[in-house]
Amino acid sequence: MQYIIIKHANNQIKISKAQALKLELAINLLPNKKYWIELGDLLYNFHSKDKCNDIPIEISEKKFNIIKEILRTCDR
Repeated sequence: MQYIIIKHANNQIKISKAQALKLELAINLLPNKKYWIELGDLLYNFHSKDKCNDIPIEISEKKFNIIKEILRTCDR
């Protein structure tokens, strides 16, 4: 299975295509869409167009914590 890695500092999350879809849909519902557009586009391209960069996606601590929480609630 193909994965992308989202990271902040020394913390990282390995995201599958199924998780990328759930995550992309969830962040589309968050306020301040411009704040999330770059990550949303990367997630969309990964899960729907099979475009993936082997380089981890570096994001802010705030975004990283929100993503962890979204994934925690999606995986329940």
